Amino acid sequence: IHEDDIEATRTLLHSLMQPPYKCYIENRVLSKDGWKWFGWSHNALIDSNNIKIGAITVGRDITEQRKIIVELDKLKNNLDDSLKERTAELIKANTKLVKQIERASEENAEQLERRAKLQSLYNSVETLVYKIDTKGKTRSVRKNVLDALKVTEAEFKERVAALEEDGESQRRQRNN
Repeated sequence: IHEDDIEATRTLLHSLMQPPYKCYIENRVLSKDGWKWFGWSHNALIDSNNIKIGAITVGRDITEQRKIIVELDKLKNNLDDSLKERTAELIKANTKLVKQIERASEENAEQLERRAKLQSLYNSVETLVYKIDTKGKTRSVRKNVLDALKVTEAEFKERVAALEEDGESQRRQRNN
């Protein structure tokens, strides 16, 4: 018996003295081919006075099963390591995606805000550039607009009237 297995073997053999008078032990045994694992099944023989008179022991070479168990443990550990690595990668990727979504949401909110400001500006352009009376005629034009366009107020009013007339004519054509 291998020296690392002696104490555990003694302890288990002592349990053979108590009910149910059975035990199973795995230990290494030196054979002509080197160390091999054996599984031992021990059953005490008890006489009618409840005195132990012997034991029946059956041993079986379990070296290959032990090698398979060791290999399975290695595979399990490798799988556990791979699972931890993959989980870490997925957590990192998920964190990155969450940040991208947050940024996109912020950008979208900013775009919506800019769009609302532009729409508001567009809606108020007529007021900023010129004023129209209740009949739809241009009443006055801001001087800075005239200066920027390099036109007189009369020229500006003519151009606006022409644009309005073109727009009205296009509407009529679509309706026909």
